[in-house]
Amino acid sequence: MLPKASLLAFAAALSASPASAIEHCEPRRNVTCVVDGATVWLQGELFRFQGYDVPRLEGDLCGGNKEAALGKKAANRLLRILNSGGLFMHRVGEDEEGRTLAKLYISGRDVGEIMVAAGLARRVPDGRKFWCE
Repeated sequence: MLPKASLLAFAAALSASPASAIEHCEPRRNVTCVVDGATVWLQGELFRFQGYDVPRLEGDLCGGNKEAALGKKAANRLLRILNSGGLFMHRVGEDEEGRTLAKLYISGRDVGEIMVAAGLARRVPDGRKFWCE
């Protein structure tokens, strides 16, 4: 469960007016923004949503331009979800890269499951190393 202060900060950031809505991250901008379809900065803290993996926005790990295009769709979908309101986040730990692991829910539905159902992510763990295998 989130500490009360963190929950309030999260709720305030996500209920921002359209003029101050969450946006995609820009280089060296890490206050409150979407990094990719499973990672966000929220008031200076890096969160990785647990339970799903998304295509990379850059690189040629699994498909080059095709992968990057799908990664952008995943990031855009997460951005729309975050800006829609009605969200709840539950911290579950920290990963090996120091990111805060969390589960994100909208109207009681796991956002990871929404992303998987849309074809923008895969469940983790599922025995594969990368989303495209």
